Amino acid sequence: MNKNNIPLKRSMIGLESEFFILNENGFMVSKADEILLTAKKQKSPVIKECGKNMLELGVYPSTKIYHVSMNYLNELQKLIDIAEKHSVMLYPLGTYPGSFEPEMRKEGLYSIKQKVFGESKFKIAGRNIGFHFHYTLPRGIFDSHKKTIKSTKKSKIAQSMVNAFNLLLSADPVISTLLQSSPFYQGKFYGKDSRIIWYRGGKELQNPDGLYAEMQEIGQLPNYVHTGTDLINGINSSWKAWEKELIKAGIPLKRMKEYKSKMAVGWPPLKLNVHGTIEQRGMDMNHPKYILGASVLMAAVLREIFQEFYEVKPSDYGIENPFKKENHTIFIPPNTIVKEKLQLLSATKGLESKEIQKNIKGLVKLSKGFMLPEEKKAVKPLMNILERNETVSDIIIKRVKKSGFKLNEIVPNDLFAEMALKSCRQLKKSMDKTKRTFEAIV
Repeated sequence: MNKNNIPLKRSMIGLESEFFILNENGFMVSKADEILLTAKKQKSPVIKECGKNMLELGVYPSTKIYHVSMNYLNELQKLIDIAEKHSVMLYPLGTYPGSFEPEMRKEGLYSIKQKVFGESKFKIAGRNIGFHFHYTLPRGIFDSHKKTIKSTKKSKIAQSMVNAFNLLLSADPVISTLLQSSPFYQGKFYGKDSRIIWYRGGKELQNPDGLYAEMQEIGQLPNYVHTGTDLINGINSSWKAWEKELIKAGIPLKRMKEYKSKMAVGWPPLKLNVHGTIEQRGMDMNHPKYILGASVLMAAVLREIFQEFYEVKPSDYGIENPFKKENHTIFIPPNTIVKEKLQLLSATKGLESKEIQKNIKGLVKLSKGFMLPEEKKAVKPLMNILERNETVSDIIIKRVKKSGFKLNEIVPNDLFAEMALKSCRQLKKSMDKTKRTFEAIV
C-alpha cells in the first residue's frame, strides 16, 4: 500500500449541547449562575453561555461513539438532577416558543458581541440553542500549540479534510431537518426551523433582521472549498471581517487579542474549530435520542472519508442523486443548490419538501452502508421520524393546532409554557431508554 493511502488514525468525537432554564411553571428564568456554582462543586462539565437563561454541556471526546454517548447521557442526568435541586428544569429544544426577554452576559468576549450587534439584536443569541457535533481533524493538520491549521504537503490528508468539510456542508439541510425543533420564535411561527431563520438570517433565508444577516463570513452557511488553502483563507477572512465589525462598533482592535486564535472567531453552521475539530454547529438542540442518532449518522460517513479517502464531488449529477456513492466517489449537490434552495426549504418546509426528503434518503442510505451493525440501533429514532413523516417541529405545530390556534394567530404564552414543560418532562423521562439503546452498542 502506498504510504499516502495508509488510513489515518481514528478521529475523536465530541458533543456540545445547549439548554434553556425554565421554572416549574414553564417560563424562562435567569438562573444559570446558581446552577453553575453547584455544577462546579460536582465537577460537572457544564459552562456558561451568552444568556443567563442558558447552559452548555460538553463532554470529553472519544474515538468510540458509544463511549462519548454514554458519557454525555451520564453527565446530562447529573445536570438534570442539579437543576431539580434549584427548582428549575432543562428545556432541550431549539427555541422557546413563547415570548421573553433574555438577560445577556456583558463580561469578557460577550461585551464585544453586545457592542457589535447592539443590545437588542444580541438578544437573538439568547433565544436560540443548538447542538454542536465535533470530529477531530486528521493527524498532522492542526497545530495544537499555535491553534492554527498547518500548510501541509500531505495532499491526501489535506484533501480528506476538504472532502469532510464539503460533505458536512451539503448535509446541513438534511441534519437540520431531522433535528428541527423550533417552529416558533417569540410567539410567532416563521417556519419549521425558526432558529436557523433568526440565527443565520440573510438573503438566502429571507430574513434581513437575523443575527448574522449582514455577516456572511461570520455566521452564515459557508461555501464549498477545493483545497486546504481555501480553508485557511476562510479562517483568515472571518478574522478580517470580524476586525471590520469591531472598527464599525468603535471597539479597539487590541481586543482581538482576547481570542485564543483566528480559529476562535466566526460562528457559522460549519467551521474548523480552535480545538482542532471540524464542527457541525447548524442544528437545533433536541432530545438526546435524536442528537445522538444524528451523531452516529455523521460519524459513520466521516470515518470512511478519513479512513478510506473517499472523494466528495459537487456536481449536477448530485442534484438528482444526492450522496450517491459510486466506486470511491460520493456525489453531492452544487454549492448554490445547497445554500440558495435546500437551506431555505429545510428551514421553512422541512419534511414537506420532496427535495429535502430525497436528500435525507440519500444521506441515510450512504451512512447506513458505512455503519457497523450495532450502530444502526442508534439511528432508529431518526428512522422513526422518517416513517411517521414528523419531526419535533411538526409535533409542536400539531399541538398548537389541536389547541385551537392557527399558525398565523397569536398563541398565549401560558399555552407555550405548558407545552415547554411537557418537553422538559419528556427529556427526563427518556433518559433511561436512550441509555439502554447505547448500552447495547458494544
